[in-house]
Amino acid sequence: MRYAQLILSLFLFFTFVLALPVPAPVDALVERAQSKSNNKGSSSNKGSSSNKGNASNKGSSKGVAKEVKGIDKNIGIQEKEQKDVKKLQKSEGTKKFGKESNGLNKEIANGQRQRERNQKLADKNNKPLTNGLDKVQNAQAKEAKQAKTLKGDDSKKDKATLNQLGKEFKGGEEQNKKNKAAALNGGNGGKGSKSNKKGGRSLEAAEETGEIELSRDEIE
Repeated sequence: MRYAQLILSLFLFFTFVLALPVPAPVDALVERAQSKSNNKGSSSNKGSSSNKGNASNKGSSKGVAKEVKGIDKNIGIQEKEQKDVKKLQKSEGTKKFGKESNGLNKEIANGQRQRERNQKLADKNNKPLTNGLDKVQNAQAKEAKQAKTLKGDDSKKDKATLNQLGKEFKGGEEQNKKNKAAALNGGNGGKGSKSNKKGGRSLEAAEETGEIELSRDEIE
């Protein structure tokens, strides 16, 4: 009888033990926790990476192409300004002067708006470029004031102002050519940066051969 009770008790004990949940090994728990942490990290990193990619193309080949295109537009306006000065010099003391003067003021305003766009496009880490555009900004402000003093009375003052404006517009064109070189070189003093090279060739060389035009067409 006692043996029967003992066997029954042991049977119930083992049945109870087997019914209990088996705890997972410590290594398995640690691995599971790390897996969850890595999944969260990777998902957050993907979001931040895409945000950085969308934030700006400045410094990239497309960014440089936009900078160069904007500066070229400003150079074209400066060439028109120089032609306008010559027209004003010929029309001094005539009825045409008023119309020619308005044309010059319009071109100066166009140049200022284009320069503002160029400053927004410029890579802020490219100091030769940003400093050069600041020089253009200061020169344009001075030129705008000078142009508004013209009276068309064929006076010595008008002639002197027009001569000065002609020199300043030419100087502005030369400055923007330096700005263009700074954009192409990425602010490295003509050496070019590693990120701004295509197959060992600088972007300046690429532009000369027309390769960079592909990037320009993409942004038009």
